Amino acid sequence: MSLSQVLRLDPSAVSTSNKCGDKPFATAVRNPRTCLASLRLLADAHPASLKIKDKGDKFPLQRAADAKRPLEWLVFLFSTHPLNEDRFQDAAQSYLTALLESPPSSLAAFPPAKQDGFVGFVSDGTLLRDLSTDAYKLQDELVAFIESTDRCPIETAKALAFAMDVSNPRASKANAR
Repeated sequence: MSLSQVLRLDPSAVSTSNKCGDKPFATAVRNPRTCLASLRLLADAHPASLKIKDKGDKFPLQRAADAKRPLEWLVFLFSTHPLNEDRFQDAAQSYLTALLESPPSSLAAFPPAKQDGFVGFVSDGTLLRDLSTDAYKLQDELVAFIESTDRCPIETAKALAFAMDVSNPRASKANAR
């Protein structure tokens, strides 16, 4: 039985802790045989799990970096829960580059976990400053993209503007007013 079938049959399975107290997402990040597609399925099924520390007091992004997972993993995890640590500078730049090259066409095309990560990314001025380099200023790149109607059509701008902070929907509603 595939992971997607398990999640369809028992959606609560993704939020159930194992004997050690970890959620399936934390276990998947530690397992070297887990593929990125499985992580994405788990993240879509339970976005909050991206912000839950494991029994070792680490967020999934930190655990993946410690385990030397590929940059593609770090970019995905960073896109859902950005953390301001120097070791995530490449992930931050790769995330923003990928977002600007292939932005969401509408809010419906912007998964909740990615919306949450985007809100966290753009609302943390310290992170934007600290993870920038002399050659790649995150905030400047983002502003230039949004200002360019050729690169950022109105539907894309709306998707970015109305992205929700799923971990704190009350704050997102206040920002949307």
